[in-house]
This record gives sequence, C-alpha cells and structure tokens, in this order.
Amino acid sequence: MKQCILLFCLFIALSGHGQDSTSLQLDAVVNPFQIEGRKAQISEIEKNTVQEAQANNPFEVTHIPLRKNQIQNSTEISDNSDHLLVHHFPLVTILGLLILLAVILTRKRDLIPGVFSAAFRDYALIDFMKEEQGGRSINLILTHGFALLAAAFFLTLILKSSLALNPWLLFGYLSLGLVGWYIVKFFLLNTLNQIFSVDQEVTYYRFQILLWNILLGIVLFILSVFIAYSPESIANKLVYLALGFGVLLWLMKLGKVGLNTLAVFFRQPFQYFLYLCAFEIAPILMLVRFLQG
Repeated sequence: MKQCILLFCLFIALSGHGQDSTSLQLDAVVNPFQIEGRKAQISEIEKNTVQEAQANNPFEVTHIPLRKNQIQNSTEISDNSDHLLVHHFPLVTILGLLILLAVILTRKRDLIPGVFSAAFRDYALIDFMKEEQGGRSINLILTHGFALLAAAFFLTLILKSSLALNPWLLFGYLSLGLVGWYIVKFFLLNTLNQIFSVDQEVTYYRFQILLWNILLGIVLFILSVFIAYSPESIANKLVYLALGFGVLLWLMKLGKVGLNTLAVFFRQPFQYFLYLCAFEIAPILMLVRFLQG
C-alpha cells in the first residue's frame, strides 16, 4: 500500500514538471506579449502607419489660409486698380497715340506737311503719291492707323457717358469697327474697279481717302485732347465743332474727288451714283442708326 502511494506521488510530481517545461517552451515560441525579438517589425509597422496617416489625412493644411481682412484688402486693391485704369483712360490713350505719332515723325519728319500739301494741291498730290508708292508705304499706313485710332478715341469720349461700357472696351470695338469698315471699303473699290475698269480713278481716289482720313484724324486728336480735360460746357461745344469740321472735310473730299474725276463720272454717271450710295452715304446712315439704337 505504501509503495502504491509513493509511486502515485512520484507520478504526479513528474507530470507537473513535464507540463511546466512544455508550457515554458510554448511560451517561448508563441508568447504574444514578448517584444524582445519583434522590435524591428514593430518599428517598421509604426513607420508605415505614420506615413499612411500623413498621406491620407483629410485635415492636413498644405497652404496658409488668408484671413478675411487680407481677402478684403486684395479685392479692394484690384477694384482700385481697375478704377484707376478706367479713370486715366484719356491720359493713357493720348500718351499711346503721341508715342505712335513720334515713331511716325521719326521715320519721316515731313510726312504730315506732305499730307496737308497733297490734300489741297493737285501738283503736290501726284508727286506725293509716287513718293509713298500709291499709299502702300509703311509710313503712310502707320499714319492712317493713327488717324483711325484718333477717330475711335474721339467717338469713345462722346459715347462713353451714354453707353454703359468700359471705355477701353468701347474704344476697342470702335477701333475694330473703323478698321473693318476701311478694309471692306478697300475691297469694294477693287471690286468696282474689276467691274467697270476704272483702275486709274480708283487708285487715285483710294489714295485720297488716306489723305483725307489722316487730316480728319489729326484734327480730331487735337480736339479730343481738349475735350477730355475741359469743363463740360466747353467740351460740348468742342464736340459740335469737331462734328461740323468732320462734315466739312467729308464734303470737301466728295467735291475734290468729283472735280478730279469729272470726265469719268460724267461719262458714266451710274458709277458715281453707285459709289455715293455704297461707300459714302450708307456708312453714315449705319453710324446714325447705331447711335440712335
């Protein structure tokens, strides 16, 4: 009996020792709380987690937000610059036209006196026409461009108070309109030449168009400078003076063209009537209609 009890106790003791060693071995293998051998793996996981959080963080601010007063100040600065640009439209335009005129006079100093002389003297007209290659020289083209821009500037000063448009935008529209009207007139004159075979007369008259347009542009530019910076009462009188002068030049141009091409137009009066309706009367009626609308 004693031997049985002794064997049983020895069996229990041996069994407990085996279980303890086995559990220690298992703990050494799969213990989830042991970090001594997993520090490098944990560091890599933490690094990847931080990078993903930084890449996908919806609350991350990549710029410095503007304060309300900063936004208001920037808007006020933009509005002030636009207002100054509109307010100084006459000054900027006058300076630009003066620079263009200075470039023209630098290229050929006696161009403007030559235009005045050719417009009123027939013998000077022939020589000046040959000198300027029938109106195809760069100097005369630049001068005619100056005249068209000066006319657009004059019309802008008149219409800007009645039309709710930016003066720069209105000036651009009028400049394109005048240039387009002259280009259309140029091609229509060429068409008239092809139909009725009046090459010499058309070339002669086309050159006179340049001369009279330049004269009108110079006069309108001078009057526009005073209109832009004169009191309203004086400016209104200058506007009527400029319009009257423009009508006078237009009549003088028609009369001079009629005298210079009298034989051709009397032989073929239908051509003269067709020209007056298409090239002289129609543009004025369109301009009046535009102003009324």
